Amino acid sequence: NKSYDLIGYRVRKKGSTKDIETRFLDEGWSLDRIRSSFAIVKLGGMNIYMIYRLTKIPTPPPSGTPSPTPKVTVTPTPKPSVTPKPTVPPVAPPVAADPISLPVDVPNPSAVINGDKYTSPYFTSEKGISTTESQYVYVKTKDYLLGYTLVNHTGKKAFYVPVTMNYTLEYYTATPPKAGGPKKIVEKVANTQTIKVERAFSYWEIENLEYYTVNNAVINNYSLPDGRVLLSANNTYLNYSSLSTSHSSDINSHVLAPSQVYSGITLDSPNTYSSSTSDRPIVDYEDLTNYAQTMTDQAQVKNDYLKFGSSVVLSDAASSKIAPSPNVSSLVHTSTIILDKALYTDNKVIDAEKINGLYPSTGTVTYSLHPASVNASHLSKTYNVGVNGVTIHTPVICVPVVTADNKKWSQLISPSEDAVQIVLDPDNTLNDFDVSISNTLKHSNRLGYLSRDFSRSFINPEFISYIARQEGVIRNEVKLPFDVYLDIYHDNNKENDKFIRAGTWFVLGRDTFRFCVPMWVQEGVYTAEFRSIAVNGTNRLNKTEVTKNADIDNYVATATVNFEVSGRIYGLKIYDVYDYPKWENVFRVDKTMLFKLFEGAGDGTKRTGFNDQYAYYYSVGTKDQYGKDTGTLSRFTLPLINGSHPKYNNLGVLKTGYAVRFMLDTVGEMYTGANCIKIYPSFYYVDSDGKNRRRVDLYYDEEINRKSYHLVKIGEGIDLVNLKRGMTGNIYSRIPELELRNTAKVLDITFSDLYYKNNIMYAYSTFRLFKEFRTFIGTQYAREIASYPSFEKVKDDTGLNASQISKYMQRWYGNYKLPDEVHVVEAGYDVYGHLRKYGIDYKEDFWLKNGYIVVNFNIVTIDKAGKERLSYSNGNNYMNGGYCSMSITEGTIMSKKDNKGVEFKNKAGDILYFYTDQKYNDDFEGRIY
Repeated sequence: NKSYDLIGYRVRKKGSTKDIETRFLDEGWSLDRIRSSFAIVKLGGMNIYMIYRLTKIPTPPPSGTPSPTPKVTVTPTPKPSVTPKPTVPPVAPPVAADPISLPVDVPNPSAVINGDKYTSPYFTSEKGISTTESQYVYVKTKDYLLGYTLVNHTGKKAFYVPVTMNYTLEYYTATPPKAGGPKKIVEKVANTQTIKVERAFSYWEIENLEYYTVNNAVINNYSLPDGRVLLSANNTYLNYSSLSTSHSSDINSHVLAPSQVYSGITLDSPNTYSSSTSDRPIVDYEDLTNYAQTMTDQAQVKNDYLKFGSSVVLSDAASSKIAPSPNVSSLVHTSTIILDKALYTDNKVIDAEKINGLYPSTGTVTYSLHPASVNASHLSKTYNVGVNGVTIHTPVICVPVVTADNKKWSQLISPSEDAVQIVLDPDNTLNDFDVSISNTLKHSNRLGYLSRDFSRSFINPEFISYIARQEGVIRNEVKLPFDVYLDIYHDNNKENDKFIRAGTWFVLGRDTFRFCVPMWVQEGVYTAEFRSIAVNGTNRLNKTEVTKNADIDNYVATATVNFEVSGRIYGLKIYDVYDYPKWENVFRVDKTMLFKLFEGAGDGTKRTGFNDQYAYYYSVGTKDQYGKDTGTLSRFTLPLINGSHPKYNNLGVLKTGYAVRFMLDTVGEMYTGANCIKIYPSFYYVDSDGKNRRRVDLYYDEEINRKSYHLVKIGEGIDLVNLKRGMTGNIYSRIPELELRNTAKVLDITFSDLYYKNNIMYAYSTFRLFKEFRTFIGTQYAREIASYPSFEKVKDDTGLNASQISKYMQRWYGNYKLPDEVHVVEAGYDVYGHLRKYGIDYKEDFWLKNGYIVVNFNIVTIDKAGKERLSYSNGNNYMNGGYCSMSITEGTIMSKKDNKGVEFKNKAGDILYFYTDQKYNDDFEGRIY
């Protein structure tokens, strides 16, 4: 049996090769201390290893009674010589290098929110972008974050190396001679000693390595869907370095035992221990420590492994004693910023109804820990991102486009130059207008807001608009302040027109609509409202701004257009010359007081020759109120000159004192009791050759208010009260009964009440035609309106019936004549001065004789406020403004020849010629009715 001696112990945590505690005799611990030591049991359990060494035991003598050994002479072997022991240098650990460290860097990320498209944005979102448009978002940041600490571990580690020394023993058996005598025995004896050997080491360990790569970003802004977007890293656009590591904090993983620890050291002693007897030699075992120290290799050391990209920073290849130092040249902070598309998204549509405003942005970018990281403090790192804000500003433009060609029909004396002219008439081409709204204009200097059509988005111009929709139509709207008919198919067919009540918002969209104005609309200046409503402004209709919503708080672009509605005055006709019998059968039904014109007789004014069955009348010209040729012969136009009579070629110029009856028509708001026609007669003289036309004053002698007056100047003094009255139902004027009955119905009075009304009918100077001589003649127009399907809505919305509609066309009847005794003098001549100085006998040479008095009518309408509104001739506005002169429209004949071939140059408004030297009393004495 072998004997072992306790030399120490070691304590290790279960599963570990690292010593927690050691106690050995050769470390200075006594055997008693070793035996009485104790260890605290660690969590998880521990292993205690007791270390023993083989005891040196002397060879015992042979047992039993030995046979006498024959005496043998043996030459003693000399004592083995001592082999010189090498000097063992002390083990000194390498000097530890300073740790190599790099703090984790900070990425300083930034982000961009901008209007699509990427690289070619339509908007700069920070300055302004519309709802319905889309945005792209990207984050710029470092492609990775890196930080580390590499630590150089140095020191000494003890290893226990078994060293075996083989000794050779030679001695003899105690065999008696008779048995053959002693025999030589050669014995091999091994002595194994476990020797503590210290070896120095130096290796590098990754104390910590934090390597973070881009994972995602979150960007928050009100303009984004749900107020945020998550950007996941697109690895296609990321190219960060790879990382491989192998790490252990266990020294045993880094400092590897020399092979001798496991294989041991075996030596053969060069000396032989001999005995010449049967005594077994006693071996003096040699201390093998020096052999262990000198023959044990250096420890093999290994670093942690670290490869970054293609560079090996730490090699884990085994090295003797000292592992190579790190090559950290590649293990540096990055300056590379990820590509825009690495953290990117686009087509993020701004919800159409989001509110205008300046909205700040926030954001974060998150880096994830690379799985090869070592002892990192965080699994991820998140950093705030600087992001531009977004200004939502949905642009709307409202530019009304109103096209009308009605100015040429307007007879207004004082038109509003900035207004679209609307002329009331049964023919709606005089009161029609086209309306649309253009959304094209420069909104501002910002990208995306320069001049373009703001009804169309960039994202989808055909189907997506910045303008709100109603039943699929963009809300470009107009509110007309007067009733209109909408020409639905633009076909000028009144039957399918749609009636729209004043004050109704009408959606135009991008289309152009034609509207017409019915005749019951009151005359005056109106302001139509236009608006374009932003797609996010349907609940903010009070947030308005003219033309464009330059102010971000506004959602409705507005505009106004002025319209001026006016009526018409036209159709001046002389339908009777009261120089009977010369003119009687021209106008009247034979042997009656009836007028052929009112009884439906054929129109003789378009035929040559005279036929007493035909009706005759004298109009302003050869055209109607629309400028269309009527076929009227020039002889039946005003003014009357000799040759105007259809039967007697020498008749036409009137003798003073003879009256004419005339009528004219108006359209519009001339139906009230305050309305009237005002006529300003003016007088001119031309000689018998139709030349030397000049303005003249007329003086006359006449009984006024039963008192005789002489040398009364027309237009002054007593003439101003020399007013001639008439009755509505005057049998000589013969206003048609049907007209009177319709008028009475409209006025809601009896026919009799109307028939017997009377009022001032005319004067020599300025006079008026009052309501007593006005009829309502719009029955045909009323019947037409009532026949349309839209009339039910008209009645419901306006309360009008067909009878009431007829009042919007009127006819006025009047008489005019010059006094019987008329004296003509050049305008401005001081007749009364001459009278005071010299008296007057009418033989003075300043009286103009042997010629003609030309009567010119300046006819105007008087509105219910008492102001002059329309002019028949309207010369100044016609010449200088392109407005209507009805005298021109109706084709006034500016030059006419009488029966003798004398040419007369006429002016607009010339109506009658009177002889200067012939008068009514030359024929007979009578009176006018």
